[in-house]
Amino acid sequence: MEDLKQLIREVPDFPKPGILLYDITTPLKAPAGLHAVIDGLQDHYHDATVDVVLGPGAGSVRSSHSPSRRVASASSAKPRWRVS
Repeated sequence: MEDLKQLIREVPDFPKPGILLYDITTPLKAPAGLHAVIDGLQDHYHDATVDVVLGPGAGSVRSSHSPSRRVASASSAKPRWRVS
């Protein structure tokens, strides 16, 4: 865990003075760091039931959930089935 913490970059005063940003992209770019993150998440959630996983996407939040779920779109009055 300490090796992983050393990969996390600290950016002082971002986005404004007095705030310390912890940049986690550095360990995600390093193969050993990414492996450690995945293993840590797997160990932490091994016995948990996970229904939804959210993560950042290109300009939006991505969602991953059960293979088929009924999704109602605001642009359509008729719900549709989506497989993700």
